[in-house]
Amino acid sequence: MTTAHLRLTEQGIELLSHVQAGAKRTEFAGCHGDARKLRLAALPVDGKANKEILRFLANHCNVTRRAVCILAGAKSRRKRLSIHGELQALCARLEFPAAKDLDRGTPPGQ
Repeated sequence: MTTAHLRLTEQGIELLSHVQAGAKRTEFAGCHGDARKLRLAALPVDGKANKEILRFLANHCNVTRRAVCILAGAKSRRKRLSIHGELQALCARLEFPAAKDLDRGTPPGQ
């Protein structure tokens, strides 16, 4: 799997995602171009989809909700997300290669 949608930071990782709201269930669904596709069970109304993203990623990565935030794209399908935590554990949870093999260069999508 490509890691163009992932960037290491001092606090954890940044993830570039393409969001499809209104799906049957919330789950990762492969890649969409240079972004990780994320299907959401919530609709994009009154911030419900954004809340579901934060809840899902926190649960999936076994971190607190406070450790996950939307850096860019709060009103867009394309979002840049930050997940704070231990790099090796985050990479394992997100099924990415070991942290030492990932790009520490430009932000995702640039």
